[in-house]
Amino acid sequence: MPVTEAYVRELFNCMVTGNVPQFAASLADDMEWVIVNPNDKTFLHSGTYDKKTMFEAMTSLMKCFAAPPEMQLRSLIVAGNKAVIESRTIGKGVKDGSKFDNWLCVVCEFDNSNPEDEKPQIKKVHEYYDSALVDAFCKANGERIDGDAA
Repeated sequence: MPVTEAYVRELFNCMVTGNVPQFAASLADDMEWVIVNPNDKTFLHSGTYDKKTMFEAMTSLMKCFAAPPEMQLRSLIVAGNKAVIESRTIGKGVKDGSKFDNWLCVVCEFDNSNPEDEKPQIKKVHEYYDSALVDAFCKANGERIDGDAA
């Protein structure tokens, strides 16, 4: 199956609605998720993750919010086996009530090499966002550099 805008929207909606099992099923077992800088641990979440460690980092980040943050799809481009997603995440801090308003750009690469696959899986993700905002928000709301709750 080719990667389509409808399919990518379906996956984004899994994140919006908290349907983690369906989203997880869309990830290849050997997937790679890069947050901002793949080479250096320049801030709390930067680096390269696999499927397991990406969910651990996401869970740690979600603990900083008073309630699940609102995610908005702003724009979407699909070309071949890649999708570029611009989104916005809005929430409040669990400890200090601070406003979180972060704009993201996510580039996804899908494995659609097998025409028998009903739904192509995500094999690579590179996520770009305001790292200073996320770092400050997490530090103020309970997440330490090592990822453990404060």
